[in-house]
Amino acid sequence: MLQRVARGERLIQFVDAADASENELFRAGDAVAQAAVAAGVRALIWVVLVKDERPVGAFALTRREARAFSEKQIALLQNFAAQAVIAMENARLITETREAWSSKPRPPRCCESSIPRPAISRRCSTRSWKRQRKSATRPTAS
Repeated sequence: MLQRVARGERLIQFVDAADASENELFRAGDAVAQAAVAAGVRALIWVVLVKDERPVGAFALTRREARAFSEKQIALLQNFAAQAVIAMENARLITETREAWSSKPRPPRCCESSIPRPAISRRCSTRSWKRQRKSATRPTAS
C-alpha cells in the first residue's frame, strides 16, 4: 500500500477484496489486506491526505459487499481528505502560535483590558510593561 502512495497514487480502491487471486496486496503479503479479508471486507478504498504534493496521511473505508464506490462517494471522500489536511494545518499553526505567545512576557493586567485608558495611565502602563520585560530578561542570581 505504501509503495503505491509513494508512487503518487492518491486514491486506491479494491473491489471484491475477498478474491485473494485478484487482490495484489493480499498476494504481496500485506498484513492490512490479509486482516481485511479475514474480517470479511469485500470492498476497500484508501484516500491519501496530501499537502504541498506530499502525502501526510491516509484513511480507509470498507464495506462487506463487493461493490465499487460511486464517483459521488469518491468525490465526497476526496473533499473530506482536503478538509482534513486544512484542519491539520490549522491545528499546527494554532499550536505554534500558542507556544510562541507562552514564551513571551505577559503585559501588565491594566494593558489586558480593551477599555481605553487616560493618557497618564497609558504612560504608567508602558513604564510597568518595560520594567516587567527587563526583569524577565535579567539573569537570576544563583
